[in-house]
Amino acid sequence: MKNIHNKECILVSILRVLAAILLFIFVMSLIVSTANAASVTIGGYSKHFVKGEYNENHKFIAVEYNSIVVGKFTNSYNKDALLAAYKLNWSSSEYNLDYGVLMGAVSGYEGTLMGKYNIGHLTPVVIPYVSYRATISPSLSLMGAAVVLTFDYRF
Repeated sequence: MKNIHNKECILVSILRVLAAILLFIFVMSLIVSTANAASVTIGGYSKHFVKGEYNENHKFIAVEYNSIVVGKFTNSYNKDALLAAYKLNWSSSEYNLDYGVLMGAVSGYEGTLMGKYNIGHLTPVVIPYVSYRATISPSLSLMGAAVVLTFDYRF
């Protein structure tokens, strides 16, 4: 009986975190003025700066609409992971660059160093990035102790 109660508590915690993230994303979308921009991101090739056996091909796929990003990937520990985030973006017209941060949560890091910050089964993340602005944009981001290369297709 105690085990069922613990599972219910974990589920309620996860639902609360998801509700908080969705509320945050909704409020940010009201505050930040964005164009109806949409993109698909693929790739996820990384280089880790710490010793160890890490996955460096993340099979990342995500969609972005009005600065809300959701995606799926295989993390550095070869576990399936999900991402939900709000994208804060700035641009440099002089250098044709976009840069900013993704703020949100990822799953799949239980039992890892990054997972020590978990709220339920979700790990809060702030992911800085820079990308070259084009129809297909290469983008570099910093996640944990790895630099990750992805490609954004904007339409």
